[in-house]
Order: sequence, then C-alpha cells, then structure tokens
Amino acid sequence: MSRLEAIYEHLATKADLERVRAELKAEIRDSKMSTILWLTGITGALLSAAVAVLKAWPG
Repeated sequence: MSRLEAIYEHLATKADLERVRAELKAEIRDSKMSTILWLTGITGALLSAAVAVLKAWPG
C-alpha cells in the first residue's frame, strides 16, 4: 500500500478538493463585497460631483 501512496502522492484527495473549493468560495464572496463597496463609493462621488456642477450652473 505504501508503494501506491508514493506513486499517487501528487494527486488530490477529496478533502483537498473540498478545502480548495471552500477557499475559492470565500475568495469570490470577498471579491463581490469589495466590488460592491467600490461601486457604491464611485456612485456617491459621481452624484456629489453632479450636484456640485448643478449648483454652480448659472441660472
């Protein structure tokens, strides 16, 4: 049995795959949250700039 383990030690086990899957899910979740925060900030900045332009508009 140890001879087979030595030959196949480079292959992933089910536990390895589940760990990688969990890490990827967490990374995707964090990435989504980061994107939402960036877009919210950009939208707020654009709205503030639009209000400032409209207030400065003559008339």
